Amino acid sequence: MQPPMPGPRVGARCQAVLGGATVALVAFVLVLSALVGFLLVLSARAPHAIPGIAVAPAPAAIPGVPATVAMAVQATLQAQPDARGSTPIVAGASVSNPTSLLDETFTTAPRGWPNEPQGIAWFADGAYRLEPREAGQFIALNAPLADVWKDVVVSARFRKTGGPSGGGYGLVVADQGPDRHDGVNQGGRFVTLEAGDQGTIGAWQREDDRWVDLQPWTPNPAVHEGTAVNELIVRVQGQQLTFLVNGTQVAQVTTTLAAGLVGVFVGGDGNQVALERFTVQSAPATSPSSSRSQATATLHP
Repeated sequence: MQPPMPGPRVGARCQAVLGGATVALVAFVLVLSALVGFLLVLSARAPHAIPGIAVAPAPAAIPGVPATVAMAVQATLQAQPDARGSTPIVAGASVSNPTSLLDETFTTAPRGWPNEPQGIAWFADGAYRLEPREAGQFIALNAPLADVWKDVVVSARFRKTGGPSGGGYGLVVADQGPDRHDGVNQGGRFVTLEAGDQGTIGAWQREDDRWVDLQPWTPNPAVHEGTAVNELIVRVQGQQLTFLVNGTQVAQVTTTLAAGLVGVFVGGDGNQVALERFTVQSAPATSPSSSRSQATATLHP
């Protein structure tokens, strides 16, 4: 038998090669795993806030709504202007949103208002009609509200439909009663702020059987004369009354009367008037007269 040839055997050489490849593969797997873990950590982190740049949060998942739809809704909401900067605020008004206490458009016969065609107040042709039937008498008519608010805004849209020139119409506030004004009652204590069909404005306080001037009849260009429509607003803030005609402040008076009922007024023998809208608004926190909350409102077209 011949002796073996000098040098390493073939089996030992293969084992060395395989061992080196295994070590290299294990090292590669370890490096790859570390890299993948590092990338996962980075992706899980929230983006850093940069001063002056807002980072939009991811849209919350909504059951049954695809993610693309949720993202579109989120983008739409973010595109909306800030309500605090886009909503106009009436000068001197409360920042609180107004709450409607009464909004009567008189498109149908109104509930709670007198409706007698042969009387002093009735519904006809899409408006509430008012006409003093007896010489020397006026119409003071309370709105169908049982509660009394300290701070409130009353609005109405009037137009003269007939009768001699010189009549007036307006709003009743701070009505103390003692009896409810039904259009016939001529007594009581209340304040009326009026516009006249000759382009004038005025304000008076009723003291049982006499009138006290708060603002005598005064010409004012804000008033539309004759049979044109006039929109009247009275803002009651405690005992201070602010009177607006067609969006223009025309008077501000102070009364000695406390909070009371509200309503409408028509004066002048044979003065025929149509009331097309009547609204009462107050701030959300306002409650009946035991509360002392702020209030505001505007007349909507």
